[in-house]
Amino acid sequence: MASAFVATAVAAALSVQGAEPWTAREQPDLRERIEKAPVLRVEELGVPVTSVRQGELMWVPNPDSKTCDFLQWYFRDYGGPTTVFLIDMATGEMKTDGIPLRRQIHICGRVLAPNGKLYLATPDWQKGMEVYVYDPAKNTLSCLGVVAPGLASETRPMTIGTDGMIYGSGSYDKERKAGAYQIDPKSEKVTDYGPIGPSHAPNGCWGYSVAADDRYVYVASGKIPWHLVAYDRETGKDATLVTTETVGGYIGVSQDRHGCTASATKVVGTKGERIQYWLYQGKAIPKKDSREAPPWPIPQDSKPWVVWPPKPEVFLDNASPNSDGQAVIWYRTPEAKASAPKSPVPNTGTGTPFQGERGASPPGAKPEDLGWKPIRLQVPTYPMSIYRLVEQSIRGNRRDSLGYFGPMVVSSAPRAPTRAISSSILRPARAPTSVRSRSATTRQRSSAARST
Repeated sequence: MASAFVATAVAAALSVQGAEPWTAREQPDLRERIEKAPVLRVEELGVPVTSVRQGELMWVPNPDSKTCDFLQWYFRDYGGPTTVFLIDMATGEMKTDGIPLRRQIHICGRVLAPNGKLYLATPDWQKGMEVYVYDPAKNTLSCLGVVAPGLASETRPMTIGTDGMIYGSGSYDKERKAGAYQIDPKSEKVTDYGPIGPSHAPNGCWGYSVAADDRYVYVASGKIPWHLVAYDRETGKDATLVTTETVGGYIGVSQDRHGCTASATKVVGTKGERIQYWLYQGKAIPKKDSREAPPWPIPQDSKPWVVWPPKPEVFLDNASPNSDGQAVIWYRTPEAKASAPKSPVPNTGTGTPFQGERGASPPGAKPEDLGWKPIRLQVPTYPMSIYRLVEQSIRGNRRDSLGYFGPMVVSSAPRAPTRAISSSILRPARAPTSVRSRSATTRQRSSAARST
């Protein structure tokens, strides 16, 4: 049967090429020819491409209220291995850490708690939602373990409720329901509320956003259809406040310092328009006017949970490592920027790329002259899978596509003594440029830990 399949395949291939159809024939000497055939030798060329994905840059204010720490993440695949560089801007200390395999840092939930620590949520897909904690006072990353057994999902939102507690959400695959949990940042005591709201079966379920007031946890459970669920922490019961049509609807909940709000489209029983809600005392109250005051009281001495110091400027174009794993993060403090030399004449921007503000830096100035400092990283890189390999006529190189990693250049020229194939990512080396460019880069490639 296998021989018939091979014969059919070969015949089909030849017919496509316009050749005569191939037919099977008796080959009495085939066994002898196979036994006498020379052995095909395979030459090991080494690892053709090594790389790593550049993750997010996360900011955390230091206890001195004057400086920030930042965490620069890298990961091979969505499930790891994962590396993080913990950089304390107050002391200059840099540590290297990471999280275990099968955790996804690139879409983790995160929140900056009133105690100044950064909390990150990502599931162990076999056990449940795990939470990691970065302490800027110690410049350390630790794990609280599984806070909600069975809770997972690609969405892991976190927030600080009006009571100063941490609240998180996710979903349960078996029940096809959203879930929620609470963490006390003072004692790190965990309360798991389990599955809440209606089941989305047979469709999937995701806890897309979460908010909490002094009594209720509100979860946008999506998305076929969407449900706005309120969980009463005193009674342990939940209620569905809003439901959308099966197709095209949307619900999102938002956290304010002293209350919660929501937005929904294509709500059942409406014409499909967007409706804004106050979430108060376990109810969804439609807003009558965009200028109306919230139903909850706002203390006169209201303060944010966390006060941010001025952040340094960062330049991340070289934070993605080269083929040798070398990466550089450039930063400049507000004080260094203020004291940087200024040009006595307007700069046209045609000189050195190491400019401060366009027209404000002396031509030919080096980044160090303008207050910039480099942080040099040696990032672990990993062998990458090659999905497509295409020969290039230019310089005898080849190009392959590595999924989300983009194109690579692979030289086929031998290198003594091993003929290992060299590779490099197709990107130019750059250095700090104008403030406008740096700000755009920061918006696109970094995220600050938010406080509410």
